[in-house]
Amino acid sequence: MFIIIPVGHESNEVRRLPWITFGIMAICLIAHVFLSMDVGAKEEKLGSSAEEYITYYFNHPYLELNPEIKNLMFSGANEERLEAMLAAYQQMVPRPDRTTVAQEQERLDQLGTALLGSINDFPYRKWGYIPADRSLLALLTYMFIHGGWLHLLGNLLLLYITGPFIEDLWGRPIYAAFYLTVGALSALMYASHYPHFTGPLIGASGAIAGVMG
Repeated sequence: MFIIIPVGHESNEVRRLPWITFGIMAICLIAHVFLSMDVGAKEEKLGSSAEEYITYYFNHPYLELNPEIKNLMFSGANEERLEAMLAAYQQMVPRPDRTTVAQEQERLDQLGTALLGSINDFPYRKWGYIPADRSLLALLTYMFIHGGWLHLLGNLLLLYITGPFIEDLWGRPIYAAFYLTVGALSALMYASHYPHFTGPLIGASGAIAGVMG
């Protein structure tokens, strides 16, 4: 595997300041700072909700898991193997009477609703693009969200090296429209290959790759 890190450009001068490129970089940086704080605040709540739900289920394995949570928890797992594992575990715990089961199922469902609320309120899922749950707004917001400082700084480096020259050549309106369009198209292409993927797609890589191309 080879990594190409650009260190220069055949043209090292631009006629005007690349305000669009600098603006995109600034938005990505500001968004990352604020989302990092939001992630820190909501991570503990999500972990607590997930632990409570999972603990309650494994203490009562004869109950029905929420299908959406089950898909999120075991995404990518072999479905037949998973069902066999859960069925084997269910046999280890005696099933109580119907009234008790109904009450326990209601409690598990309440915990599941709280967990889904915490999951969907998590910043990366809130602003990222999820192929299995497509959002027009997320087609725009996902390209300004990054998963860490290395992810962010790597993308900003590539944009800084390539973006100003394309912006200077094409002009600001066309460049801005092109950047947003290829960013949205890259997400749609990913979704077409992985339509059932439930994780959030984040980062400016698709848009920057379009600019570099």
